[in-house]
Formats: sequence, structure tokens, C-alpha cells
Amino acid sequence: AGGHTAPAYPAPFLSPDVSAVVVDDGEQVMPRLCDAVAKGGRINCVPGLSVRGTDGQHVRTGPADSFVLDRVPLPARVHVNRWRNRYACLAHRPVWLIETARGCPFRCSFCSIWQLHSRMVRERSIESVASDFESVGDHVFVADDLFWHHPSGSLALAAELIRRRVRKKWILVQSRVDLVARHPELLEAWRPLAREFDIFFGLEAATNEGLSDLSKDATISDSVEGIDVARRCGYGVTGNFVIDPAWQEADFERLWAFVEKFELYQAGFTILTPLPG
Repeated sequence: AGGHTAPAYPAPFLSPDVSAVVVDDGEQVMPRLCDAVAKGGRINCVPGLSVRGTDGQHVRTGPADSFVLDRVPLPARVHVNRWRNRYACLAHRPVWLIETARGCPFRCSFCSIWQLHSRMVRERSIESVASDFESVGDHVFVADDLFWHHPSGSLALAAELIRRRVRKKWILVQSRVDLVARHPELLEAWRPLAREFDIFFGLEAATNEGLSDLSKDATISDSVEGIDVARRCGYGVTGNFVIDPAWQEADFERLWAFVEKFELYQAGFTILTPLPG
């Protein structure tokens, strides 16, 4: 087993029917695991796994080596061409997915990404990402946990894509309002790369108290400024808010008022967490 939720909390997955949970980068662990199985070796010698101990509790086999994302080959998308037209995101189809970086340095209480990656961010090289952008179609979802995290690298990547005359019909990225508020130059550099360009923000709360409770390390002023910067630069804004089951009617009233005031009509409202975590 592997993916996103299992590494964050492997214990419930380690039933007698599950031999191991992959808790490090699957692109690195899985080839080693396959080699061990093929040679009849013991899988508990493969680093990057969680396995059942003799007492039934999960035991880590040790961390995998430091992993450079450029060691992952570009996706062999030819194998999914027959299903490509079923790949949708929001109102866009078909959609291609690209990863330029992995991880996030923040510590939001609802999220497991920073825990899985020890608050580190690893980046693919500009050459690798630019080639990936060139190879895909017109609707692109960039799956980075925090796009534009590395400002100088983001500016260099935008310049290289423009040099290669890459332009898409639609791009969606995920970022933070405080980052966007501090770096409008990043949005200006990237805006020419798509006819339509949307940002998904984890807005999470409509009050500073709510943001603090979620360890968001941002303020409502950041939210307001980030939304304003994005719109002035010609980006569409999509957001997500976290709903607490303990809320009273007044809490919902404050949220609706915030949504109305800033016209956040393309938004998600999820219970406790926007992500597995």
C-alpha cells in the first residue's frame, strides 16, 4: 500500500493482508521492493517501508536515500492516451498533470504533506520541467503543493518557457495568499503563459482566530492582499475553507459575509481538512 494517506498514518493499513506500506518516494522505493521480491529477499531490508513487527505494530525499515526528483523519468503518457479525454479538472478536459516541485515548508495542522517531507521542498530542474510543459496539451494542472515557493527559480522557469514559446489555454496552480501578496512579480512573469490562469488558494478561514487555530501562519490581511494581487494580474481565484463541526450559526454567518465581500464564488467548503491528514 502507498499513496498519500497510508504513509501519513500507516498503522491501520498493516493488517495481515498487507505486507508493507511505502512511506518514502514511491519512484525510489518500488523498484527496490520489486527487486527484493524477484530475488526472494526479505522486504524488511528495503528502506522506505513500514512493515508489521512481531508484536503486530508497524516498524520502519529505515529512511530511503536523499532523492533527486530529476531521477524520475518524465511520465510515459502514451500509455494513457486512450483514456486521456476522461481526465478532467473543474470545467477543463482533457487535463495534463505536471510536477515542478514536491513538499511544503509550512505546518498547517490539517495537512500531512509537510510531515511526509519533513518541511522540505525539492525541485525538478528547469530543463526537465520546461520539456515536460512542451510535451503536454493545452490544459495543465501543476500539482506542486506550493507553487512559486522559490521566487528566483520560478522566474527563471517562466523565462525559459517564454523563450520556448510555450503557451497553454489554461493552467491551474496551488499557492498561498501571503506568498502571492509578497511577490506580484512572479504572477506578472507567469501570466503570459496561458490564456486562462487560475490559482487555488487554501484560504481555510475567514478570521484571524480561525487561521491561528489551523497553524496557517498567515492573516486575513494576507488573504485579502493575495486575492487582490491575483485578480489585478488577471488570474482566476479559487479557494477552500475548512468547516469545524463545532461551529455555531454565527461562525457560518461570518464566513458567508467574507465570501460575499470578496466575491469568492468559486470555492470549496470541507469538514475539518481540505486534504487527507
